[in-house]
Amino acid sequence: GGEVRDETRGFTLIELLVVLAIVATLLTLALPRYSQSVDVAQERILVENLRITRDAIDKFYADTKRYPDSLDELVERRYLRSRPVDPILDHDDAWRIVPPPGDKKGQVADIKSTADGSTAYVLSCGPECGGVTSKVTPLPVAPIIYLTGQASGTLPTTANLASIPIPGGASNALLSQSTMYVVGQQLQTDNLFTGNLTVVNLNSNTASSPISISDGTPGGPSRLILGDDNTLWIGMTKCNNGERYAKGFDYGCLTMFNTSTNSVTMLEPYLGDLTGIAAVTGLHKVYVAQGGQIYIYSTVDGTAYNNQYVTVAATASDVAYMDAKSDGNNTVY
Repeated sequence: GGEVRDETRGFTLIELLVVLAIVATLLTLALPRYSQSVDVAQERILVENLRITRDAIDKFYADTKRYPDSLDELVERRYLRSRPVDPILDHDDAWRIVPPPGDKKGQVADIKSTADGSTAYVLSCGPECGGVTSKVTPLPVAPIIYLTGQASGTLPTTANLASIPIPGGASNALLSQSTMYVVGQQLQTDNLFTGNLTVVNLNSNTASSPISISDGTPGGPSRLILGDDNTLWIGMTKCNNGERYAKGFDYGCLTMFNTSTNSVTMLEPYLGDLTGIAAVTGLHKVYVAQGGQIYIYSTVDGTAYNNQYVTVAATASDVAYMDAKSDGNNTVY
């Protein structure tokens, strides 16, 4: 019999490399255009959401002769179907609220996106970091892009920037609409530190008086997160090295702050360093990693849930809500 040959021919290595190079080139050309189209789409949605919301505010004012007290009131009174979402931040509570002018009643005359890239906020932690004065400095900048091979925007060159004094300490902060919650440690006359929260109004660039919270490591890590029921949760480490412990007072590393009433609930007793918080929004709970264990608290009154069915095989250093609607449910700083 004759010899049978398989005439099927495969690709050579050089041919495959050529094809891969062509595909890579096409992707290089296409991806920037795709990213740009996404940005344009988000900006158009933002403009439309702002237009709809501002129209609702105007209609509310025309009907009631006052501005709404919140965006939620616009929803409750059926001027909006739901709270507007900032498509760039993918969140409905990141708006900067502009109050009414003069003595007009209400709280919301306009809203603006906080993702405009126009302002950066620099924290100077002062004595707790070996410095002199703790403060927050609004830094006006042009929109900045931090992508590989790209850069835009400029930082100001003037040294005469107006700062907001934060006598309670400023080592960490959380921004919510036009309010910044700043935490830090304040040096006392006995050379010990005590924890404080300062509420900063970014519309007027004014700060509240220091509000006493859990002590912590001067200049060290802390955790902040917003939860249900108008609560801000603040976690500290080494709270057993502060003023409260030294003076024999009750102490703990977790604080619940009500942003509506400005009331403080200290979660005691001491359970170890608090190293992670996750807000389970909609269920009125927060999960925390404290002292290597997981604990669950109610955002309604700060009471602890029974965690007997929560098992940690080793040592828990952080906790995350994996099915959260946004990254705002988990701390990353």
